[in-house]
Amino acid sequence: MAGALLLALLVPAVFWSGIVTGMAGKIIVASLVLLAATALMAAGAVGGIRRLVMAGSVLFGVAILILLWQTIGTLLDQSLFFLIAGAVLLAVASGARRRSRD
Repeated sequence: MAGALLLALLVPAVFWSGIVTGMAGKIIVASLVLLAATALMAAGAVGGIRRLVMAGSVLFGVAILILLWQTIGTLLDQSLFFLIAGAVLLAVASGARRRSRD
């Protein structure tokens, strides 16, 4: 939970630094949001708090949409992105489900 909070607090710092105007800064912000979502899901799964897992899952989906929005390319590139993102999301959800059963 502390990791998710720390990562979330880094997002405004990136905005204030001025890096966010370039493509690299936008990807850094989306990556921080993605890592914060993953940390929320992990904290919820370890602590057995389903609301944290759900909040992390929603934030994970938002991070994927942010990354798609920042991705400029062909329809094939976007399809590959969604294939990989979907596979990662299924793996995380499967791991969270296994942890919640234990």
